[in-house]
Amino acid sequence: MARKAWHEALASALQKEDQAVMQFATLEAPSTPRVRSLIHRGFITASTLPNPPTHPHHDRRPNAQSHTTRDQQRHRGGVLDPKHPRAVPSPRTGIDRTCAGVLEALPRTERRGLRRTPQKRDFDWEEKRVAVFDAMSGSMKATWCRPVPGTPLGENGEEEMKKWPKRLPKVGEAGSDAEKRLLGVALGNFALLMVEPFEVDYVELGVVPNRRTRCEREEGSVEFKETSVVP
Repeated sequence: MARKAWHEALASALQKEDQAVMQFATLEAPSTPRVRSLIHRGFITASTLPNPPTHPHHDRRPNAQSHTTRDQQRHRGGVLDPKHPRAVPSPRTGIDRTCAGVLEALPRTERRGLRRTPQKRDFDWEEKRVAVFDAMSGSMKATWCRPVPGTPLGENGEEEMKKWPKRLPKVGEAGSDAEKRLLGVALGNFALLMVEPFEVDYVELGVVPNRRTRCEREEGSVEFKETSVVP
């Protein structure tokens, strides 16, 4: 029942959006917040993930799945605290949701940043990452060949930008060594962020009086406890 209250409502709202963009915030050590916009790519649930990856907080329940921006995977700040991310989707549907959960990155990066990676167990996480990457348009795939967002352009910045690839083919369809190399660069810079929710707070603004519900899951539990609170 608790899953229906927030998971199905969120999935329905995202389907109505022109583009499923959500605001994502994390706390970096010791307490520096960072916010960026991410594109939601789907859910992984018990039906699609019979044996979820084993880590202290992972059970059979919906996981919000998004792809990162390149500065998220390769940011130059402190180490992110994987226990306290906040995913804040705000679709134009009269419902506002704030999700808190455990954050994991695919693939694992050795750079300063996210250090958690789901372990494989009857589910090929790398295959999933490549599939999501391949489902993007050729122009979107090409953006992962650019330098880290925010990197200063040199004196010949305009000319430098003209050298960036405009489109990339699907993985396995490269027609030249140059395309193969660029695909390798783009895929190497591409990551998925997996959010395993343990708290979801959503407000229904499209009804009068407004309603607000808080769903919380205790460590080791599969079910969410649902509580009605003041909007």
